[in-house]
Amino acid sequence: MSEKLSMRDIVAHLKALCQAGGFQAAFLTDHEGLPIAAAAPKRDTEADAVFLALLHRAAQQVRHMLNLARLDELSLVDGEGTRIVCRYLPVEEQSIFLVIITAADRPYRRLTSRFLRQVVARGRQAR
Repeated sequence: MSEKLSMRDIVAHLKALCQAGGFQAAFLTDHEGLPIAAAAPKRDTEADAVFLALLHRAAQQVRHMLNLARLDELSLVDGEGTRIVCRYLPVEEQSIFLVIITAADRPYRRLTSRFLRQVVARGRQAR
């Protein structure tokens, strides 16, 4: 594949991820927690952008406070049964982050790992 992964392709992958996993929303963010793409129907995109940046900042503060070399995953579960998962993927010198919102009892790891492998593999082939 010689074409660069388009934003349309990334959004299509996020939508497929949500459908396959029954996730409420999925976001891909840059190394600062700023949204790159989203599959988040019926959500407030401005509020989500703020939420994603705060989530990223909190994760980085925890990483620094605990002297962790790198985070692989951060998962938060609220009292209402909602899980927010942030999966990290190093790309060159920075990272991208996949954030999903789902029910706490839904499996997510296999699907999110497959998504990250596919997106990264396509991105590397485009170079």
